[in-house]
Amino acid sequence: MRTTQYVLFIISAFVFSSCAIVRQGEVGMKRRLGVLNPKVIQPGSVGFNPFTSTIIKMPIRTMNMEISSNLPSKEGLNVAAVISILYRIEPTKAPYIVE
Repeated sequence: MRTTQYVLFIISAFVFSSCAIVRQGEVGMKRRLGVLNPKVIQPGSVGFNPFTSTIIKMPIRTMNMEISSNLPSKEGLNVAAVISILYRIEPTKAPYIVE
């Protein structure tokens, strides 16, 4: 009886560790034995072999990168500058960025 419980526990642990969820606003890429598959995984659940594969997730929604800097002017005063860069990754180009 106890051996069947152990076997069921090991099987359920394997099943749950071989699932990944790619959320909305993300795409996934499968890396198998160190080689990246160029096919993009769309949002949803995906199954994979946890011993040989991993799922890499990358956000594709619009991201904001802010850079603030104090710049000297000709008069010798410091001017505070805040630069904001909005960018997003195209889902089809995500594997090329990860490589």
